[in-house]
Amino acid sequence: MSEAIRVLEQIPSTRQKRHYESEVAVYRGTEPVLDNCELEMEPPIHQDSVLFLATNSLPHTGSGYAQRTQSVLSSLADAGWFVSAATRVQYPLNIGKLNTALKDRVGEIWYERLLPRKPRHDLSGRVQQQAEELLKKTIRDRPAVLHTTTDFTNALAVKAVSEATGIPWVYEVRGQLADTWLSTRPASAAGSERYRFFAEREAYAARSASFVLTLGEQMKRNLVDAGVEAERIEILPNGIGEEFLKEPIGKNEARAQLGLDPEAFYIGTVSSLVPYEGLETVVRALAGIKDHGKQVKLLIVGDGTEKENLIRLAVDLGVQSRCEFPGRVPREKAHLYHSALNLFVVPRVDNTVTRAVTPLKPVEALASRVPVLASDLPALRELIIDGETGHLVKPGDAEEWSRYIEMLRDNSEKVSYMGKSGRRFVLKNRTWSQNANKLDRVYRSVINKP
Repeated sequence: MSEAIRVLEQIPSTRQKRHYESEVAVYRGTEPVLDNCELEMEPPIHQDSVLFLATNSLPHTGSGYAQRTQSVLSSLADAGWFVSAATRVQYPLNIGKLNTALKDRVGEIWYERLLPRKPRHDLSGRVQQQAEELLKKTIRDRPAVLHTTTDFTNALAVKAVSEATGIPWVYEVRGQLADTWLSTRPASAAGSERYRFFAEREAYAARSASFVLTLGEQMKRNLVDAGVEAERIEILPNGIGEEFLKEPIGKNEARAQLGLDPEAFYIGTVSSLVPYEGLETVVRALAGIKDHGKQVKLLIVGDGTEKENLIRLAVDLGVQSRCEFPGRVPREKAHLYHSALNLFVVPRVDNTVTRAVTPLKPVEALASRVPVLASDLPALRELIIDGETGHLVKPGDAEEWSRYIEMLRDNSEKVSYMGKSGRRFVLKNRTWSQNANKLDRVYRSVINKP
């Protein structure tokens, strides 16, 4: 980052240099500044009230992040909490949604948009504006607790509002975002200023919060290694709700509604199609499977940078007739695609991100009585009980993936047993109502802390 600024000092244009200088300042420790208004704050409108700052949300973004946020907030509302929500400054204008309302209602949750009249476009300016706009909403809504999620720029704004008002705040670490950034760069980027500063700021944000939430045990260990006390961390795993709590629709009916082959043995996923998902391994595994009776087909639902690469690979390997790529599907239809599968696959590559972060979609697959074949990685071991709810397979080993798929194709009783076990597991351990109970305890602990 410093080198980029030095290069730009030799170029007449100064706008890009100012942009980088602002970014470096935030990565090196600049924080938003707000006037202290703690003494002027009125008591919370309701003691059980939370203000949530999200990076994005439904209906403008349909990502797993947005769906998790909606599930978290809806479960809190169902548990009796008064919930208000806002999204990052300038969203959704900054993703091209120009005709947007100041508020959107999704279910029972209202998302307010923080849209200042004169938006700042440099990073330090945006974080400052985010803090200022959030402070205005905090004074209006008078919550008992503040809650935000990664990345650290959200945390800096909420931290500033907390310090100005005396309201405690909770930081939800949904990913190792410095490592996610690193996963799409050359290995040399691990030694870069940006990576080092990014990781340090995330650790600082977590250490500064009143309490920290995260997805699983591996991520909790990473946070402890970063200096967060273990007793200030609660695991809030991905869960199920809505359609996935209901009795799953039968495979034949799901396939009939989706126009899928009623006789094939379908393996597949519902996912963002990005490199670290490792879906190339399953396409290669499909090419190595010998048909003995029931044909194996691959269903890859979703979109992303890898979609065209996967289609080309299927053509190159001669398996394109056994692969289906329906693209992104409406949220309300996702459960049908889960139910249509015989096996759900999570062939993630082995890197820092995938070893720590547990995805949402396999939880929904288990709820649909579909066993999961997953890469043998620490985060996925927290979710998949090998031989009970699915199998753990060596990452990147297409031959081993082929063997497991063939074995389960030829053992319908085992598939049925693991599917039933998977649904029992998630109903017992991974529902949003259970998570709401955890959040209730966390919020009350920070609200009542002397």
